[in-house]
Amino acid sequence: MDDLIAFVTARLDEYEAAAKKTLRSLAWMIDNDVQPSISPSLAEEWITRSAHALREVEADRAILVLLGQDVTDGRERDYDATGMLEQVVRIRAAVWNGHPGYRPEWKP
Repeated sequence: MDDLIAFVTARLDEYEAAAKKTLRSLAWMIDNDVQPSISPSLAEEWITRSAHALREVEADRAILVLLGQDVTDGRERDYDATGMLEQVVRIRAAVWNGHPGYRPEWKP
């Protein structure tokens, strides 16, 4: 499971970096009154999609945090819940099943 979590974390880092790069580039163009080579509606779509990507990264990282917790509210972990969280991580990891680091045994 540690390899799966490391794989998902690395993909999230890449996804986050790409979204932030897009937002920084578009913000720079706006701040410097540079006309982008794309239509304003496409630029707006990129901003919307990049912001959404950052929210997805945040949500997926929250799932990984839940999976990594050994004790919740001072109580022993519910291992049925752990199994479900592992399945959620496998489902989210499958988004990157075309990546060379993805392993077939992680398939949900």
